Amino acid sequence: MDLVTRILEYAAVSRASDIHIEPYELEAIIRYRIDGTLQEVLSLPSTMLPPLVARVKILAGLRIDERRASQDGRFEADLRGFKIGLRVSALPTHWGEKVVLRVLSKENVILDLEDLGLGVSDFDIVLRNILVLRHGSDHRIDGVLAKPRVSMRWSCAWGPSAKTPSTSPPSKILSSTPCRG
Repeated sequence: MDLVTRILEYAAVSRASDIHIEPYELEAIIRYRIDGTLQEVLSLPSTMLPPLVARVKILAGLRIDERRASQDGRFEADLRGFKIGLRVSALPTHWGEKVVLRVLSKENVILDLEDLGLGVSDFDIVLRNILVLRHGSDHRIDGVLAKPRVSMRWSCAWGPSAKTPSTSPPSKILSSTPCRG
């Protein structure tokens, strides 16, 4: 089993959202972004960086002979039945190429708050807390604005299929940034 497969497997198990392969003068450092924080997981000798980067670039369909320009690509990996998609960026640096892999899990499950055991009466409380965390102040909420959906990566989105107890049309709230709470 090659080093790239081991790195990807460990990233999937630890639920990392990014994998950073960073070159330095005497070493190459592998870091994972887990829960928003970069954590160093492996240090390799700098001689192992070129074959590691070449393997990732081949998997992503990038040119392995191009080292002075940024490149972007993607590929999918099947890790013992667990499928992940990866977006790859290769960037030139002073000590070699830095590679960043964005992990896009194919197994993400989007759950409604009702599936988590929250009733309609709890939507008001959840939405109020999300808005307070998001904007730093309390916002008036008349009934349920929309049906929140929460993914396993803690992102929140509201769709237009709202169940509102009031007679007024619901206001739509859209958020493409992760909500942490």
